[in-house]
Amino acid sequence: MVALILPWLCGARAAELDAHEVSIGAFERFVRAAYDDPSLWSEAGWRWHQSARRPDRDDRRAGRALDHPVVAVSYYEAEAYCRWEGKRLPSASAWQHACAADPSPALCAAPGQARPERPRTQSTEAPTAMRGSVWEWTTDEQVSGGPWKVLVGGSFLSNTGDCQCAATAPARPETAPANVGFRCTSG
Repeated sequence: MVALILPWLCGARAAELDAHEVSIGAFERFVRAAYDDPSLWSEAGWRWHQSARRPDRDDRRAGRALDHPVVAVSYYEAEAYCRWEGKRLPSASAWQHACAADPSPALCAAPGQARPERPRTQSTEAPTAMRGSVWEWTTDEQVSGGPWKVLVGGSFLSNTGDCQCAATAPARPETAPANVGFRCTSG
């Protein structure tokens, strides 16, 4: 997998943010190979896994190609997938830092305007399609009102105001919205 190395100003560590969101095909491989491995799940994630209705393949694919971003994935599933890959979810600030360098256009549009076409193949090593493709899970928490996680970047269903690097939204970690996906980092 192609990644971009980003030196953070807040420390000497570097983070590698995946260039693309996790695809439907990659997530389906995880589901077949390791979805039920408790060692990949956080304690809260495993409790959710044991009690949750597991979304079927149609929920995640929504009729799209295997190279498109997976959606309808809970925070816990995204977290377990990244562990399976030997990675983790990015923080919101790391994601936003990488987003600021993304030259690709936002993939959402104002009412009455055509939405930009999502590139089918991308040959860049830098993170792309970070604004308006899918909201993406991060490790950040929103403390007011309960156990909420922070989503970043807007989605194909967002208005243009939410298709920015600074755009965030709260989401409960057990939810699996149809416009939320993720990418991993190894930093």
